[in-house]
Amino acid sequence: MSAEKHPSANETRSADGTRSADGTRSADGTRSANADAADSTAKPTGLGRYRRLLQALIAVALIAVAARIEAPVPLSPVPVTAQTLAVVMVGALLGYRWGTVALLLYLAAGSAGLPIFADGAAGIRRLIGPTGGYLAGFVVAAGLVGWAAERTRFRAGAWRRFSVLTSTMLAAHVLILLLGWGRLAMLLGASEAWARGVAPFLVGAVLKSALGAALVVGWDAWIHRARAGE
Repeated sequence: MSAEKHPSANETRSADGTRSADGTRSADGTRSANADAADSTAKPTGLGRYRRLLQALIAVALIAVAARIEAPVPLSPVPVTAQTLAVVMVGALLGYRWGTVALLLYLAAGSAGLPIFADGAAGIRRLIGPTGGYLAGFVVAAGLVGWAAERTRFRAGAWRRFSVLTSTMLAAHVLILLLGWGRLAMLLGASEAWARGVAPFLVGAVLKSALGAALVVGWDAWIHRARAGE
C-alpha cells in the first residue's frame, strides 16, 4: 500500500501547491465564489450555533429599532414603518432557518412584554389584535426571502441577484399585507380593511423591496471582497 497522499476529486492543486477552483483557494491564494457559497449555506456546528444565535438576537434588536421609525397613515390603525424592510433584510442575510428563528424570537420577546413592536407596544394583545396578521406575516416573509437568498448568494451576478431579491422581497411584502388584511377584515370588513390596511402601503412595499435588495447585494459584495483578501 502506497503512503503517498493523492488529492481528492473535489480538491485539486495548482503547480504552486495552492488549492484550486471548485474548492477553496485559487492559484493566487484568494477564495473563490464557490467557497463563499459553501460557507454561506453550511450548517452551523458548535461555536457556529452560538454565533448564529447572537446574529438572530442582533436582528431582533434591529427590527425593534426599525419599528420605531414610523409615520402614521390617516384613517388606518397600522402605521408605515421601516419594520418590514428590516424583516426582509434579516431573512436575506440570515437565511430561512435563522431568519425565521429571529422573527419568532422577536414575536416572543414582544409578547412577553418588551416594548419592541410598533409604537413601543408590547404584549400578547398585539398578536391577536388588528396588527396580528402583519406580525404573523413577518415570520413567513423572513423564511421566504431567506430561502431565495440562500439559492443566489455568491452563485449569481449582482444584477440577477438584485432582481431575484427584489421580486422575492416584494412577494414577501405582499404576503405580509394579505395576512394583515385577513385579520383586519374580521374586524372592519373586507373592503374597509383593504382601503385602510393594504392600499396605503403598496407603493412603500415596492420601494422597500428595491432598497432592501440593493443593500443586501452591496453587503454580500463587500463580504466577498473582504474574504478574497484573506
